[in-house]
Amino acid sequence: MSGVGLQFSLDHFAEVQRRVSAVIDMDKRQLMDSLGAEGVTQIQRRITDEKTSPAGVAWPQWSDDYAATRHAGQSLLVSEHHLLQSMTHVVEMTGKDVDVGSNLIYAAIQNFGGAEVGKPQLPAREFIGLSEENRMDLAMVASDWLDQHLQGRAA
Repeated sequence: MSGVGLQFSLDHFAEVQRRVSAVIDMDKRQLMDSLGAEGVTQIQRRITDEKTSPAGVAWPQWSDDYAATRHAGQSLLVSEHHLLQSMTHVVEMTGKDVDVGSNLIYAAIQNFGGAEVGKPQLPAREFIGLSEENRMDLAMVASDWLDQHLQGRAA
């Protein structure tokens, strides 16, 4: 470089190096638990309020025959609240992944469409998945978690 200048390296920024190392070494299970809980909330909201796929496509309505068997308080995917209440999340042992969903057998049929033995074919009413808004919300949860943990390590 000609003229006047300044040379520095990352070695001059010990605090930055320390914080970067802290992020790498953090136990991320709490983050994954928070992300899983948010994922459950998103799915439950999709079932109770939005009634659309993650892509925003409205679910098919009940057939007229089936609708005649429903009563007040029941709506698409909400009858006795079993599906809604079955939503859960589990952080994998590594702490790097989280599974979100339901262990009810009929949850897959509701999500992908299909038929249970002896029952008519059901159309898909996709409730598992991430919309763009869901992704942004999850990124905000992760960002808030990271900010909170880095503030505690800044001193």
